[in-house]
Amino acid sequence: RAARLAALDRTRSGRRRAERELSRLLAARARAARTSSGPGGPWAIPWAIVQCESGGENLPPNHAGASGYYQFMPDTWRGLGGSTPHAYQASKAEQDRLAARLWAGGAGRHNWVCADLV
Repeated sequence: RAARLAALDRTRSGRRRAERELSRLLAARARAARTSSGPGGPWAIPWAIVQCESGGENLPPNHAGASGYYQFMPDTWRGLGGSTPHAYQASKAEQDRLAARLWAGGAGRHNWVCADLV
């Protein structure tokens, strides 16, 4: 009986350590997802989403037509008042401004597939 109780105590102790470590890692991941700084300077939306969408590169249109740092779809880009036919043709400053408007503090997160992945 004493051996079983000791084993149970070790198991419980190990579980508490694992739960604390998991909580620490989840908190760190949440902090990283909220930050908007990353390579290439500050971003208008969280860096983790930019990294997932474009890798922080100003990409030409992909097979779906999305382009630029934030992977704007052509209709979205035009609807936001983009000054060029495609997002990747505009400056980073313009893409930042329009992405910030679309993001709206997270209200527009549904516009980025990667927002649900990161």
